[in-house]
Amino acid sequence: MSGGGRYNQMVVHGAFQPRKLAFESVTADRTLTPTDSGKVIFMGPNGIDITLPSTPENGLNYKIILASDYASANCTVTINGSGEFFAGSCATGADGTAAAIFNGSSHDVVTFGSASLQGDFIEVICNSSAWFITGTSAAAAGIAAGTS
Repeated sequence: MSGGGRYNQMVVHGAFQPRKLAFESVTADRTLTPTDSGKVIFMGPNGIDITLPSTPENGLNYKIILASDYASANCTVTINGSGEFFAGSCATGADGTAAAIFNGSSHDVVTFGSASLQGDFIEVICNSSAWFITGTSAAAAGIAAGTS
């Protein structure tokens, strides 16, 4: 296209290399930090506990994917702090209905339970006072809302 506008705003010097998503495989309990924001976290399937940062900040975001089918113990994602909660829902791929509803006032734990399968995931985004959650599980009981 000719004539300016937003189509002429990128300038490449040398070879163009599209950016890949940052990721991390977590196979032991782990507390995420603000510098982990934007990462895709591949969570191991056996009793892994992931804790979100203790100081919530606007824009912190994480995608957490179960790397393998449930093995022998639930995995959790927990808010590290007081007064912040998950708000939103996770759907089930089985029929598209809500598998887990997070009320924004008491739910501070996400549990990947015995029905969870490889590829089940959540995405969380913080606005400094709440963690907004969305996700999908293959089975209706794969992801559950809970309290600590």
